[in-house]
Amino acid sequence: MAKRKYDPNYLKNGFSYIEDKNGQKPQCVLCSEVLANESMKPSKLKRHLETKHPASKYKPVNFFQRRLQELRASQKCLTASCSKQEQALRASYLLAHRIAKAKKPHTVAKELILPAAMDMVREVLDQSAADKLITIPLSNDTIARRIEDMSGNIKQQTTARIQASPYYALQMDELTDIANHDILLVYVRHVWDGDLQEQFLCSRDLPTTTKAEDIFNTLDLYLSSLGLSWEYCVGITTDGAASMTGKHSGVVKRILERAPNTTWNHCFLHREALAAKNMVPFLDEALTNVIKVVNHIKRSAKSSRCFSHLCKDLGSEHMQVLYHSEVHWLSRGKVLSCFYELKTEIATFLSETNSPYAELFDNEMWLVRVAKLLCSRKRSHCG
Repeated sequence: MAKRKYDPNYLKNGFSYIEDKNGQKPQCVLCSEVLANESMKPSKLKRHLETKHPASKYKPVNFFQRRLQELRASQKCLTASCSKQEQALRASYLLAHRIAKAKKPHTVAKELILPAAMDMVREVLDQSAADKLITIPLSNDTIARRIEDMSGNIKQQTTARIQASPYYALQMDELTDIANHDILLVYVRHVWDGDLQEQFLCSRDLPTTTKAEDIFNTLDLYLSSLGLSWEYCVGITTDGAASMTGKHSGVVKRILERAPNTTWNHCFLHREALAAKNMVPFLDEALTNVIKVVNHIKRSAKSSRCFSHLCKDLGSEHMQVLYHSEVHWLSRGKVLSCFYELKTEIATFLSETNSPYAELFDNEMWLVRVAKLLCSRKRSHCG
């Protein structure tokens, strides 16, 4: 059926038109009502005018032309207003995303970022451009809602991708934060768009104990809330803790009961940590001496400041050595790398302070062993 076309003579009945993907539709210039394309007939348009606007049925065409101009002007104003609101909304989300990534307080947006942005825009552009920034919603509660919205959207996308994947695998670990709260971290690996994807799945609190039952129930409840079934889980990776790998009641044991086709893997980073604890004696001694030298430099604020000042005078890339942490054993590679790059500065500092550790740097074999340790760490991570 052919679509009816608008005739300029229809304006005498108080009608203009709008156009969309379905064709032209008559629009009343008095009440802005849009009728169906089938109503594009003089008789139907006249009936609308006489029924809903009887006081205007004898008005001349000039009257309807003025009302049409007013309607078009209001539509343009509304479109411009909506466009500005959308731009301000997008700007609010973009800023909230940066605040979340930088882990800054939500109040920083309105207390610091907005005034600073207005100052810069006012100087570079003009006052009118700076005034437009005021329309961006940046209150503390607004930023919090934006971050929650983005977090929820990421969760929805991740869940949808996992559900669309034929199988998925999980990697989990339990840890204690600085506030002594036990947290279960879970990562997921799945297929998306023909490629293997790995994403952070969730962080769940363990309010009481960290037994295998608590860990499994927490994970099982979360997967159920996402609508994910254990039967599609084909892999699970954990450390070798008893609560995870216990033969009779560990988390892995419970998962295998729900998903018999799942394969368990011991995290290779934890295996590397265990292997590194039994290094050959001469390499272990070299690492121990490196740690002692670092602790000697960092033992006091004065010593640390003096070493930093020396590095600055010598134009070094680094200003400080890094602490080695037995808990965060992955820091060994960074400690060794920084130590070796600053070996000249460290040797100078130890000599100037008459430290007994200065003799280590006269031993070329010891420096070779430190270099060997560093190369071993790099090869293990590249592999």
